[in-house]
Amino acid sequence: MSGRTVRDRRGGGGGWIHRGSLQQEGSVALRHREVGNLAECGWNGEEFQPALPVARRTVARPSARIRRGIETAGASRRSPEQPGRTTPCGRQIVLCHTFFNGITDSELRSKGVRFMIDSVGSGCVLFGRSVAVTVFTMVLGGLLSGVSAEPLAQINWADAHSSGSVHRNSTPKPSLGANLQHEAAQHWENGGFPGPIGNWLPLGKTLRGKVEGNGAPLRGYKVSLYASRVAGLPFDRILATTHTDAAGEFELRYWMPPQLPDYLRPVLFVIAEKGPVMLVAASGSGAGRLENVVINERTTVATGAAFAQFVHGDRVRGNTYGMLNAVRMAENMADPKTGKVGEVLRRTPNGSETSTFATFNSLTNVVAGCVADSIHCHALFAATSHAGETPATNVLQAIANIMKSPAYPNYPSAADDPVYLLSLALPLYQPALTERPTNWLLFIKFTGGFYSEQDSDNLMNGPGNVAIDEKGYAWVINNYKPRAPDEFACTGQRLLKFYPWGETFPGSPFTGGGLSGAGFGVTFDPRGLLWVGNYGFEAPSCANGNIPPDPAKKIPATHNSVSLFLPNGKPLSPESGFTKGNIWWPQGTVSDREGNIWIANCGNDTITLIPKGNPLLAKNFPLPGAGTPEAPNLKPFAIAIDPKGRAWVTGNNSGEVYMLTVDGDIQVKDTSMVDISYPIGISGDSKGNMWVNSTSGVRIPCVDPYEPQDGPNPSIVFFPADGGEPMQIINQGGLGLPWGNAIDGADSLWVFNFGQSPVEGITEDTQFGNTAISHFCGSGKCPQGLNLGDPISPPTGYTSDALDRLTGGGIDPSGNIWLMNNWKKAGPALYDINPGENSIVIVPGAATPVKTPLIGPPRTFAKPHVNVHNTASMSQ
Repeated sequence: MSGRTVRDRRGGGGGWIHRGSLQQEGSVALRHREVGNLAECGWNGEEFQPALPVARRTVARPSARIRRGIETAGASRRSPEQPGRTTPCGRQIVLCHTFFNGITDSELRSKGVRFMIDSVGSGCVLFGRSVAVTVFTMVLGGLLSGVSAEPLAQINWADAHSSGSVHRNSTPKPSLGANLQHEAAQHWENGGFPGPIGNWLPLGKTLRGKVEGNGAPLRGYKVSLYASRVAGLPFDRILATTHTDAAGEFELRYWMPPQLPDYLRPVLFVIAEKGPVMLVAASGSGAGRLENVVINERTTVATGAAFAQFVHGDRVRGNTYGMLNAVRMAENMADPKTGKVGEVLRRTPNGSETSTFATFNSLTNVVAGCVADSIHCHALFAATSHAGETPATNVLQAIANIMKSPAYPNYPSAADDPVYLLSLALPLYQPALTERPTNWLLFIKFTGGFYSEQDSDNLMNGPGNVAIDEKGYAWVINNYKPRAPDEFACTGQRLLKFYPWGETFPGSPFTGGGLSGAGFGVTFDPRGLLWVGNYGFEAPSCANGNIPPDPAKKIPATHNSVSLFLPNGKPLSPESGFTKGNIWWPQGTVSDREGNIWIANCGNDTITLIPKGNPLLAKNFPLPGAGTPEAPNLKPFAIAIDPKGRAWVTGNNSGEVYMLTVDGDIQVKDTSMVDISYPIGISGDSKGNMWVNSTSGVRIPCVDPYEPQDGPNPSIVFFPADGGEPMQIINQGGLGLPWGNAIDGADSLWVFNFGQSPVEGITEDTQFGNTAISHFCGSGKCPQGLNLGDPISPPTGYTSDALDRLTGGGIDPSGNIWLMNNWKKAGPALYDINPGENSIVIVPGAATPVKTPLIGPPRTFAKPHVNVHNTASMSQ
């Protein structure tokens, strides 16, 4: 035993103390308080075993420091006593290292885990309640159900004798505050017993299920329950294993560590294997874990897609929110409780209305072919193993690899797409694709309900851009008031919030705060507050008096403010918004890492800066060559922040790129060696390189009327962080009319196209091709054989009939891409009435995850963000 074992000789049942060490600065500390008698057996990490008797010992009473739970200096650190031993107080059920189902002490120590076990005699007072059972308490990251470690160290642990509580420490310490007592007491029930016991002792659970393939039960499959690694905690192991019976059914009994909050519990996966065949289902996490599950081809594809960025060979590991959110994203595609198609994928606006359901079924047929014949498994592994990457050796990894590398060359040749050919081997699930797709990504559409028809009852009309918060919740700004396609759409006054899996958040949409036709500007600041730029989108009839004015409904729209919201959706700005700083037709609205808010005023060729987010201090910087508020020349549109805190701004009408400091120093970047035409989107990578979208065909209407242009040469332009010459990539990777863009966690570029040309001369007979998103190598790791600026997406781009004219978008902690279906494909011809579209689209698992919210350069979960903020310098 480590430390020493003592018996408190003051009477009662006798208390034994086992003293290890408590590392105050460590990320995890476990405390074991053992009293009373629990008539059970010892725990060995997998099951209860008969207890082994040990001799009683009587030693001196421990010091007050030990009784308070504070380790004395220089104490040794060894493993706690082995499970299954009996103490005079009863049987010791679970000891520290068995919390984690057999994880070794050395593994725990490598994670900063330290233990301490101490005695409380015949009873104890914990948060003011008498306790008579073995209690395990976990302090994780300084938190115990919201109680910080500091006040815990000051608790007066006292004997619970009939005469009352007696202080053990000679010097009284402050007791736990009333609020904290109340908060902790919520975890207790019925006479001071921990309730339910499963919250404190290892959680004994049973999982039952069935394994199916090709529509039939699968016998003799090895079924394992796998706990994934989340947030760096040492969970990454098989919890239980069994085999399916003749009916394909199984039962697994397993144990979970106690006292972890739900957001830190490992994600559980049920894996069924036989030879090269692997079927998988995500069975949830924390309170959401399932007790019954069906594993089949559908759940396998859904899990592989949703967790694509977290699958590494035979391991599934990732950041906390990304992993937890992926569980629900997978359920959109397949229900793990039944094995049936998920309701979101099966019903409108998806289902038969787009090709996404058929694409999913084709991938499901690929897995079905593997179940039927192992030769198809090996063909799948070969088809999804790419040069320079670890070869695929299981079905889950193969599906994940398809999401990460979703296209094959020589479209539309079916013979050159091995995944499509495999989907034809056993086309059990229908409807399925009858032609090879340009890509295998799954584009899932959301309208706010199970509808697609556009009318005044819709949730949105013209979603313009998105900001994603730390937990992956998406906040979407909206151009227009929902209306039928043939009705005039006046300015939108809604702010929308979605769960990370696309479901509308309760209470959404949020209103007030001066919202008025928000366009492209939305950002979180470092305080977690949300800023929105009120551009004032509206049909011309709402502005010219044809629609009766109504100031309460922003008819006509105002174009002179930004709005500010709390994380709960309540506005902090007044009904007029914040107007100081000469704001006029604002588009790009972004925060830097210092909390300064930058606003691109498309209508007067200026930039507004709100220092530290204080609207009273707002100031304005005119750009060189600025026009007037009645006739802007430059039309600044989008903004990105580099690692030095400087704002880079695109000039849509000027074709220039500007760089500003907080002091108002402005530099016009040298673009003489490239041909930038009507630029819009701009994004910076983690190194400070900038990517600009040159649409060649979208002239933004700011004050002046909308004038669609021809767009023959769409391109992207790379501005290196070292100040070198910019590089232009023209008409590659499926570029159409590149509007918004985003950098993922691998520093690669994603481009969101505002459909394809034409945007002028549209008639009711005009045929539009499918909209694409485009993917390019950036400054990070590229696929083998590709270099900076090379297209990763094929010449068609990654197209989908779920996409309309895209503007903004973003990447979340799961690697999902959020896309804004801003206008209808015929929208340019409908500008005077109602050009807006009523949906957003999520593409699961396509991009390397990004640590959100995006404030300044993108951050990855692989390494900490380094802020080299230097506002005074204009140099590269």
